[in-house]
Amino acid sequence: MQSPIIIIDNLQFVRLSVETGLDTTQIMAFDGVLIDAKDASFVQNSILTIRRHHQPEVYLKPIFLCQAHPQAFIHIHALSDGQYINDKDNTLVSSKTRKIFQKTLELTDTKPNSAYGAAIKKALDYMYCRENRILQPILDPFSIIGYSFPEMSVSFETHEEAQILDALDWAEKNELIWPDFQEKIYVCNQCSGGLLSYREVCPHCQSSHTYGEDLVHHFPCAYIGPISDFTNENHEGLHCPKCNKGVHHIGVDYDKPSVLFHCNNCDTKFQDLYVKAKCLSCKNDVEVQYLQSRTINTYKLTSKGRHAVTKGFEEQNISKDFNFIERNLIGEETFISLLTQDCKRTQIEERNIGLLAIHIQDTAVLAREMGHYRFKKMILELYDIIANELNPLEYLYLEQGHTFFFNQYIGSDENIASIQASFQARLDQLIHHNHGGIAISMKYQHISLKEWKDGSEALKKIKSQLN
Repeated sequence: MQSPIIIIDNLQFVRLSVETGLDTTQIMAFDGVLIDAKDASFVQNSILTIRRHHQPEVYLKPIFLCQAHPQAFIHIHALSDGQYINDKDNTLVSSKTRKIFQKTLELTDTKPNSAYGAAIKKALDYMYCRENRILQPILDPFSIIGYSFPEMSVSFETHEEAQILDALDWAEKNELIWPDFQEKIYVCNQCSGGLLSYREVCPHCQSSHTYGEDLVHHFPCAYIGPISDFTNENHEGLHCPKCNKGVHHIGVDYDKPSVLFHCNNCDTKFQDLYVKAKCLSCKNDVEVQYLQSRTINTYKLTSKGRHAVTKGFEEQNISKDFNFIERNLIGEETFISLLTQDCKRTQIEERNIGLLAIHIQDTAVLAREMGHYRFKKMILELYDIIANELNPLEYLYLEQGHTFFFNQYIGSDENIASIQASFQARLDQLIHHNHGGIAISMKYQHISLKEWKDGSEALKKIKSQLN
């Protein structure tokens, strides 16, 4: 049995094999790891276990392979640092190990304040220590989205891989990485899975047990019918069932303007099939118009990203993602406190300040049809539209992700109608451009704060009007 400890140019490496197994607690004591096994599954699992560890002393450790393995095991080659086949590789292994170690000394312990902060930090640390500025998507049949970003994927479970795209979107918006377009994909609107089965179905009963035949238009008598109407056992070729003339030359005697479909399940005829996609992950079955489109990019590590992993993440520059908490929205208690101050201001300064509410109706149905990611994105787009219309003395409160409350300094009660019309036009434009085909119903209410002395009572009143 070979020794588990290998000395290469005064550096200590631990040799892992099927016989020795893997103990991550021992890896910290060594300068690097050599994996010597023919079993590709063992090699890949060992690499993933090391790279998924929470300690940088483990997940950044140099890993070298002592045997060649098939390219099909993508994480083996994407997350290892090269090969150690014999003594000829000593110089390469030792120099690369020392270079990676020097890079780890430059890293900071801080991570971005985000739900994806730890995963982003690990990926950027790994890329920085390898002097790798490219985060490359790889086709992966075992990934729920069909693609794997190995440096990021190690931080997510298999069923969570759709969140990788959200994490990369966050890092892109904060200028830590720069995207180069590679592919646009469509994913499930419920679980964001990309493994979909597409079927053409009957628009009446949703069955895929259908067949289609050409519609034939006979020029002389103007008869239009399925091509089966033009076949007759008593005649060779095609004969018109209306005038009984032979139909010979397409473009001269007849044309085929369309296709007529027949459903074997409900026995109906129709001209347009529906295309539906069944998610192989969550079994959700949805029309293709409601699938989420996501972009697969190749990403480059920016100078800001390199600076962040060595000097720390500048929290004041971190932009907002699709997480409502991270968007720093004001809470109900703060909103009521500000509202109370406005109630008092209307009495002292005789200002006309209104409390307005916009309620998105049927949110459960919308979230199901649009998918939770797309629905949440729409709500935050609406939030930005409303917030951008407010002046510095006006403020906005979003309740339960579907009802907006905000104050407005208005010249007269008649001005409320024009304010609502303006918002409605902007919201309709947003929905038309970004969420076409979705019917969204919104309910408006308003009250004047002159009638109230307490913000909580005013808020309670407008909520009762919404109901």
